[in-house]
Parts: sequence; structure tokens; C-alpha cells
Amino acid sequence: MNDEKKIELVKELARLMMVTRSQIQQQMKRHDLPCNVESVRTLDELLNHPGINSHQLCQLTGFDKAHIARKVTEFEQKQLVYRQKDQKDKRITQLYLTAEGMDVARCCITLRNQTVLELMAGIQPNALESLNIFLESFKAENQK
Repeated sequence: MNDEKKIELVKELARLMMVTRSQIQQQMKRHDLPCNVESVRTLDELLNHPGINSHQLCQLTGFDKAHIARKVTEFEQKQLVYRQKDQKDKRITQLYLTAEGMDVARCCITLRNQTVLELMAGIQPNALESLNIFLESFKAENQK
């Protein structure tokens, strides 16, 4: 594949991500959920990693420290998240979802997943497998 085709491929992936993001956003609004796509990504990691710290959350989500700090503050104001000092190292603050935060996270994650599955419903399994192989290779090559 020549360089021009590689560039077009990445541009098309970006466009498809924007379309997917837009569909997820519309579903969140339709169901009156207080989340955007970035919020769902962050809530997903908080739900799956209780007690995670901000640095770890940055690594898992790919968001920068400033973005995570804003999200955590926003979630605290909505009473979805609370902070707690680490018992072993008081310099580290652990993040936990509140009961309401867990409920919101589960609703948002479920809706996101349903939307993604609907968008991918007509795609052949071998095409998805090929895309997965490409993405894994791309990720491995760019995390060196």
C-alpha cells in the first residue's frame, strides 16, 4: 500500500470514529444520560478499576492529565465519584464511583455497547477480524 492510501485509510478511520461518536452522543441525549463519549470511557475504567489513581486512569484512557482532572472534578460535582487517600501512600489519591456513579456508568456503558453493536451488525465477521488484526498491529507499532 502506498503512502497516499495509508493516509486515506487513517482519514477514513477518523471519519468513522466521528460517525460512531455522533451516534453514541445522540443515544445518550435521547436517554437523558449526563455523559459524552469521553465520560463513558472514563466511567468505564473507574467501574472496572475501583481505587485507581489519576495517573493510571490517564494510561488506561489515553487522555492527558488535564482532561482527567477536569473529568474527575466534573464527576465529583455530580456526585458520581469520590476521592480517598491511599492507605499505604498518603500522596496518592484513589478514585471510586459512588453508588449513583456506578448506576450511571452501567447505563452509559450498556447504551454505548448497544449502539456500537447496532452500527456493526451488518459487517461480516472476517472483515471485523481483519480490522482487529490491523488495529492490533497499528497499536503495537505506535506504543514502542
